[in-house]
Amino acid sequence: KFKPIDALEDDCVYTQGSIQELLRITKTPGNKVLYLGDSVFADLVEARRLCGISTGAIISEVREEMEKQKGSAMWRYAR
Repeated sequence: KFKPIDALEDDCVYTQGSIQELLRITKTPGNKVLYLGDSVFADLVEARRLCGISTGAIISEVREEMEKQKGSAMWRYAR
């Protein structure tokens, strides 16, 4: 069962939250956060667009797409 939290504890895993709640709880400005997600739009694009957060993805789909695009100009900027 989920319960509201007001502080993060060491050695705990938190799931199903929102980036807005993370920023509220930590009182950290968005430009000081690196947010990793597995959904390009829901996690990465929205975090960047709404909160100015630097984002990164660790998903197999990204690797596969980069392999397909190796010869294109996009590859140079993806590294």
